[in-house]
Amino acid sequence: MEPEAAGQRPAAPATVHAVLFTVAVLFSLNYLFGKIALRSFHPLALAWLRVCGSAALLSLLAWVQQRRWPLAAVAEKRSLVLYSLLGVVFNQLLFISGLSLTSAHEAAILITTIPIFTLVGAILLKTEKASLRRGLGIAVAAVGALTIIGFQGVAGTRSSMLGDVLVLLNCSSFGTYLVVSRPIMSRYPASLVIASIFLIAVPLMLPFCLVGLARQNWGAITMASWLGLAGMIIGPTVVAYQLNGWALGRAESSTVAAYTYLQPFIASLLAAAVLKETIGGTTLISGTIICIGVALATRRSGARGAKSGAVNVRPSAPSDSCGTR
Repeated sequence: MEPEAAGQRPAAPATVHAVLFTVAVLFSLNYLFGKIALRSFHPLALAWLRVCGSAALLSLLAWVQQRRWPLAAVAEKRSLVLYSLLGVVFNQLLFISGLSLTSAHEAAILITTIPIFTLVGAILLKTEKASLRRGLGIAVAAVGALTIIGFQGVAGTRSSMLGDVLVLLNCSSFGTYLVVSRPIMSRYPASLVIASIFLIAVPLMLPFCLVGLARQNWGAITMASWLGLAGMIIGPTVVAYQLNGWALGRAESSTVAAYTYLQPFIASLLAAAVLKETIGGTTLISGTIICIGVALATRRSGARGAKSGAVNVRPSAPSDSCGTR
């Protein structure tokens, strides 16, 4: 464990690990909650309602922590619109639409490619340097992802294959957001930026979701689906990121990163136990290949790596990654 930062209360290693495991479970539950909500909700209606609920809670949280209204505190409004499109609008539309077509465990496995898309974007924008190791890691992760999609094309259905593609496009959108939003995150508290982009996303998403909202049979929505929506908003979007931020101040980044690899496996177990999904050997092998590729591509090397640990591959904003993530 790293030394405690100034002003932070010490925490026992067992407590930190318990918190990190809780975070992994909460992010993994996102796929289960989503599938339950989608039993009654139109995907586009669910996406918009999730963003609305998240925007309200994140704004309240930002006010409690910073005593400032998010949109009034962050000046770069044009940049916020771009970040909102990439990090929330396209991210949520693609993720929930993809989740409605594919299985929860495959979506959870494919979401682990977000660090790969982030790294590719950083290399293209020249904020990170390319290397043989990183290139190999990207290639390995790509093989794993393409194996899942290819297997669905051969042995699965067209809808599940399309769902996998949409989830990967979601990863690409969010990975790009992580790269381009990094400068503003260093100038403002993350809670203010995240709340701002969710607030902006509410009107931006509405034109895309009007058809889904109009077609939604509101009277047929079950209590289980409402609870699924609430779970998606409260657990992965709010509680998990607060706990993750707490742990980041008290543990090595490599320790925090290691727990992210638990998420696809926890999600797969939950999907098998609760949703009765059948997990094939090809999917498990492909998921392992993706994790190996991500670890290889994002690991720091040399003395710097020994000092700072692995890159934190958990996104710093709500997502379905990781869940948002």
